Amino acid sequence: HRIMPLLRYLSSRLPPDDDALVGSLLSCNVKTVEELVCADLGQIAFRSGIDHTVLKDLTSRVCSLFMSAGMSGKTMLDTTLASTQIFSLGSSSLDDVLDGGLCTREITEIVGPTASGKTQWCMTAAATLLSNSPHYTVAYIDASSSFSPSRISDIIRLSHHHPSTSPSPSSSSSSSSSSSFSPIPFLSRVRYWQSFDGFILADVLQTLATGMSEKTDEFFKNLKMIVIDGFGAMCSPLLGTKGSMGHVMMSDIGRNLKYLANAHNLVVLLTNHTVGSGYGSDHHHHQSYSSSSSSYNTNNNTD
Repeated sequence: HRIMPLLRYLSSRLPPDDDALVGSLLSCNVKTVEELVCADLGQIAFRSGIDHTVLKDLTSRVCSLFMSAGMSGKTMLDTTLASTQIFSLGSSSLDDVLDGGLCTREITEIVGPTASGKTQWCMTAAATLLSNSPHYTVAYIDASSSFSPSRISDIIRLSHHHPSTSPSPSSSSSSSSSSSFSPIPFLSRVRYWQSFDGFILADVLQTLATGMSEKTDEFFKNLKMIVIDGFGAMCSPLLGTKGSMGHVMMSDIGRNLKYLANAHNLVVLLTNHTVGSGYGSDHHHHQSYSSSSSSYNTNNNTD
């Protein structure tokens, strides 16, 4: 990092007079922050003609910008509570179990045997968020090719016209309003990936992280939920590899998910059929994943 672009980049946080020092520092071959901090200020003052006190003050200001500033626990709690959002899973009874619903900054895991309804709840949660929020988007990562746009359309259509009751086939007004309603604008806010192993999943998560950091398009700017349907199917093969590489990679995926949830205030919802009492014998998967995401919201038997 050269000191000239660095100081210009931080000019709003430094006094205007500091810009005049850049040329003199460059003439003394001081081009990086490291060179400024580690150099003999007496020699630089002699060669550049800059007052030693001015150089010392500049060094202190630059160092203060790179110092790690601590934050009190109360400030962290207040910041978290102020920014945390809660979204419905699509069922009031399950929302009550989850203390209100799906919380941002958390990883919620739905566990159950095959064909118990895990995918249905993923699509219901995604459809509910899309239906209730006009701008938010959803990233849907699927390991079993179970994603169904038509099913999400049905859920959105139902929630849009009948938020509290089931549709009545004999109602002509309901039928006419349904025919004029289009779920296409809602589905355009869903982006779908297929992932059949942990390597593809890691690549997709990197794509999401890059997109949200750079805000490359409206989808990433408004991303609020990441759904991973079949997390166990993607990551279980990693545990069969020799040595600890599989465990390390799965722990890294868990850390990345937790980072994305915290850094971008996201809901992360995943399904798993390989953990939980009575659902499977692969307890190593649960141990490796839970160690990397210590504060996720797990609800065994949520199916």
